[in-house]
Amino acid sequence: MSIGFGKFLKYFFSVCRLKGRFFSGVGMILKLCSKCGKKIEYPKTLCDECQEKQGADFKKGKAKADKRYSQTTDRKLGAFYHTREWKVISATRMQMAGYMCEYCGKVLAIEVHHETPIDTPQGWETRFDISRVRATCIRCHNIQHKRFGARRPDGRNL
Repeated sequence: MSIGFGKFLKYFFSVCRLKGRFFSGVGMILKLCSKCGKKIEYPKTLCDECQEKQGADFKKGKAKADKRYSQTTDRKLGAFYHTREWKVISATRMQMAGYMCEYCGKVLAIEVHHETPIDTPQGWETRFDISRVRATCIRCHNIQHKRFGARRPDGRNL
């Protein structure tokens, strides 16, 4: 004697519900929270409590990074990059370079690099000089600024 598939599913869900397995109600699949192990609905990866804790930890880390950035970056420089003049200069330079990195020539350029740092007096005076900026990819821009390289014990770049 064979039973239909629908009857089998109904039986299967009722047994799973009674034994507390990974089904809840009719057809709702459950899984374990990846942090605490509580049962949660399928597409979620974290329970509500772990999600809130992770959100709070993320906000705390972002606030710490923002504070560190504010302490190391001059407000005048930060405001400069939001000016209309800078946006026009950077877009023009990108078009002149054909949106290709002017250092490696291989990759799509998405940033513009000042050859003379604008936090110096000479760099600040020539900040709008289009001949002193270069279209660059992220990798080459990081190399120019010596970012993410070897660091000294005090945290500064070598």
